[in-house]
Amino acid sequence: MQYTQTLSRDLLADGIWSNYVEVASSAILHGQWRLARTMFAAALNEAENISISVERQITSLHGLAYAELKSGCRADSALHLRKAFRLICAHPDGAYCDIYRLSRIACLLADSYLDQKSAARAMPVLKSAAEKIRRREGDESQALAPILKRMALIYSGGGRHIKAEQFLTRSRVLEA
Repeated sequence: MQYTQTLSRDLLADGIWSNYVEVASSAILHGQWRLARTMFAAALNEAENISISVERQITSLHGLAYAELKSGCRADSALHLRKAFRLICAHPDGAYCDIYRLSRIACLLADSYLDQKSAARAMPVLKSAAEKIRRREGDESQALAPILKRMALIYSGGGRHIKAEQFLTRSRVLEA
């Protein structure tokens, strides 16, 4: 009986979470950032409070951070991106997150640090994400391209133009 109740509660929570994310995703498509923030925040609350999978928590955090960024709430966005990235990094092979989501989260977080003129904080995020992607997909993964572009930008800004060009060239090869 207890198992059936737990299973039923988990299925209900999963359905509620899915509905929040569906509404939030639709709101993003229509530029309704406030609604997207509200729905992703509710999805995150559902995912954390009912212990829905870490992947769903990451999805909620990523969506919430994106909606916050688009609505001008950069500090809140950075906070949620850091939390999502920590959840991803807590698992050695990053299995909780698909590699394209990992790439997008790492790039958004790195962009946040770069906006704060903190390339020293951005580079470890990018390197860590790149390593996780390489371990799961190899050196030819297209998910590496945006990460390598940001690394090129950081190297260029630091006066390391040859290294920057190498990373930029590699990103272009991956995109082709």
